Amino acid sequence: MSRLHRALARTGEEDLLDRSKRNHPETGKPGPNAGSGETTAPPAGPPGRGLLAADIAAGACFLFYALLKAYALAPALSDENIYFYMCRRIAEGALPYRDFFFAHPPLHLLAGSVVMALAGFHLPLAKAIPATAAALAGLAIYRAGRRGGPWRGLLALILFLFSYDMLRASSHYTGSAEATALIAWALERALAGRPRLAGALS
Repeated sequence: MSRLHRALARTGEEDLLDRSKRNHPETGKPGPNAGSGETTAPPAGPPGRGLLAADIAAGACFLFYALLKAYALAPALSDENIYFYMCRRIAEGALPYRDFFFAHPPLHLLAGSVVMALAGFHLPLAKAIPATAAALAGLAIYRAGRRGGPWRGLLALILFLFSYDMLRASSHYTGSAEATALIAWALERALAGRPRLAGALS
């Protein structure tokens, strides 16, 4: 036995060196790395329970958020009523800036116009647009934060979705929740290595 083998035997590493050379336990044939001196990496284990637990907790957060937003579907004295009227006009064929004055960019009215063109004017459905947009933004933030660890993503989701400003903004169709959703998904797609899609969303 050479000096190198004696050193490996003392440290217990010789067993790792010869593991890939052992015969298959069922066929008795040499292993795939026999004679190559290479070791075989152990198979990857099942995904950690932490990720599954974080996903379940995130789902519970979205459910609780939906229950909170159910109380915000009632009529409110705010500027959103003007925007709802403009969306209805667009769904009927009118054009902003030509048929009525509008001081915001046109994408503000896009979601409401599409919903009303498909389903008509229903106030609870219209008021659900900003709440849905905020939930989609929270999903993007959770996916982005989860890249640093599942619990970091969950913490980011809770801090975003249940912050005072977001709870207030997601209760009124003012365009802020929709813009936040686009920016959040642009960030998530940029972190996923999709810069063109991220640029298009932002």
